[in-house]
Amino acid sequence: MIAGAFGIGIETQMYPVTSGLLRQGKLLWQKLTTFAGDLLDRRAGHRQMNGRWVDLPAVILPGIASASAFLDQWKRIVTDSLGVPGALGCVILCATGVAWSIYVISASEWNNTKRFYKFAFVVRQLSKAALFIMMFLFPSMVVRAVDDMRPLPGTIYGEIRDLSNKPVPNVSVRVVDSGEDVTGSGSLATDRPDGFYVVQTTRRVRRAAKLAVGCSQGTIELSLERRYQVKPTRHDLAPSDLFFRHFIRCESPK
Repeated sequence: MIAGAFGIGIETQMYPVTSGLLRQGKLLWQKLTTFAGDLLDRRAGHRQMNGRWVDLPAVILPGIASASAFLDQWKRIVTDSLGVPGALGCVILCATGVAWSIYVISASEWNNTKRFYKFAFVVRQLSKAALFIMMFLFPSMVVRAVDDMRPLPGTIYGEIRDLSNKPVPNVSVRVVDSGEDVTGSGSLATDRPDGFYVVQTTRRVRRAAKLAVGCSQGTIELSLERRYQVKPTRHDLAPSDLFFRHFIRCESPK
């Protein structure tokens, strides 16, 4: 009898949860089918341009903003100003472009007794194209952003070479994170044969941190972005070790 009452109690507690999930699933399905109707232009009448050039910024400006998410300059600005990996800023910018494109495609209003889409037909079609492109690229951007947010290993290896691919020896390499020097005591300056260096950090940092190279003309900051990361070929390093190769205009201190 106790077991039966216990079973009834569990069933009573589970029912509101199951019911709530079903309601949320039904609501989500309704929204998806509604948006599918907007993609097929079936839920309202079309508006032609007819001089409605004011609609163009609705797709041009978000399109430019979303496209800039793929520019290295934008990633550098986000990293330097916010101290977060540029890939995360790209995800935020692209997500904003996706949300705005959905709004442009779906927004409608009543005109007397008939519903019309709020934006002109051409603008909505451009927004659809932009939406499909951003949705195609968005998953890979999220994966990259998540990876960039992970702390890097405590030891960083690399090579500093000049623009003619010659090693730059005897320059110090330090790690700066949010303006703080986090270089550990086990760090080694670049050597003569390869411009090879080893940097240990006092705490694990993310890719938003910078390498500070002490050249004779001054300190040069280098990025830890993935595009500078290469697979090490040295016999004393494992293939999985974090290794960077930078080509810069740098002269060794006298």
